[in-house]
Amino acid sequence: MNQGMQSPAEPGYRDDWATPQDLVDALAMMIAGEEHFDLDVCAVKDTAKAPNYLGPDRENEASRDALCCVWDRLNWCNPPFVAGPASDFVERAMTFASTRGLTTAVLLPNSKTEQDWHIRAMLDPRLLAVIHIAGRIGFEINGKPAKGNRHGSEVLVFGPNPRNNPISVGCIMRLTGESGRKAWTWAWR
Repeated sequence: MNQGMQSPAEPGYRDDWATPQDLVDALAMMIAGEEHFDLDVCAVKDTAKAPNYLGPDRENEASRDALCCVWDRLNWCNPPFVAGPASDFVERAMTFASTRGLTTAVLLPNSKTEQDWHIRAMLDPRLLAVIHIAGRIGFEINGKPAKGNRHGSEVLVFGPNPRNNPISVGCIMRLTGESGRKAWTWAWR
């Protein structure tokens, strides 16, 4: 879940924009060859994109604040939209990549590439891949498509990189097949 595509100062601001499940599952397959992520580190029950999640509605208080919890092996993170919290989640993903060998995909809607934290992330040796999402993501509110995403997005993938391999660059896009069914497809450079 992220904190919307609006500024918190705008009227009608919402903080429950969810990433479509089919995109998250396609990214898990693209990144790790897995059907889904193990943990959604920034969700509530109705928006969780993995079998387990961390979020403010968890009964167990220790599972409410993702910035204070240990994450899992393969993590999905659609952080709060505002720059401060987004940078905190990116920093946590980088830390867990080196200290625990965990892999985390961090969605950055409306990516602010001029931000200091974004520049640090792009130069960090734990950054394994940058994935451009072609077009605009059709985020969801209450399980239904929402209008209003005016920004492009990228996914930064952090994980252990013991050989200091170069960063992979990929693109994922939604295409309509011959049957009229839409599906995500991707390519790596």
